[in-house]
Amino acid sequence: MKKILVNVVGSFITIIITLFISLFSIKVMHYNNIFTTGIWINDIYCTGMTISEVSDKLISDYKPQNIVIYDINGNEHELIIDDKILTLDYTAKLNGLFKQHNDKWLTNLFNCTKYEIEPDFHYNEENILNILHSADWLNTNLYNSENTVSIIKNDNEGYILKDDTQNLLIKENACNVILNSII
Repeated sequence: MKKILVNVVGSFITIIITLFISLFSIKVMHYNNIFTTGIWINDIYCTGMTISEVSDKLISDYKPQNIVIYDINGNEHELIIDDKILTLDYTAKLNGLFKQHNDKWLTNLFNCTKYEIEPDFHYNEENILNILHSADWLNTNLYNSENTVSIIKNDNEGYILKDDTQNLLIKENACNVILNSII
C-alpha cells in the first residue's frame, strides 16, 4: 500500500512539474517576439504587440510641432514639419525595453510598468534646405535699393557714408543657421 501511495504521489509531482515546464515553454515561445503583460509605453498598452507594431503606433500618435521663425521685422514664418522633413525611430529604445522586461514577465503579471520614451529624430537636411531656399520670405528684398552703401552730401558735415547693408539678409547664411538650430 505504501508503495502504491509513493508511486501515486511521485506520479502526481512528475505531472505537475511536467505541466509547469510545458506552460513555461509555451509562455517563452508565445512572448518570444512580443511584449509581455503589463507594459505601457507612452500611454499605449503594449502587451501582445511586436516592437515594430508598438513603434508604428507611437509614430502615428506623435504630433511634431511646427518650427516658427521670426525675421528681423518680427514677422512670423512657419516651417511645417512632415515626414519629408522628419522621421522618427523608436526601435532602439523599444529593443532595450523589450530585453529588459521580457525577462521579468512573472513580475509584470502583478505590476503594470509604465514608460515615457522619446523617439530618435532624423531630419532630412536636403529637404529642409529645399524648403528654405524656396521660401518667399527669404527671397524678398534681398537686393532692395535701400540695402546699399551710398555717399550722401551733407552741407554741414560734408560727405557721409551711409551703410544700409547690415540688415541685408544673406540667404545661404540664414538657411544654414535655421538648419543648424533644427538639427
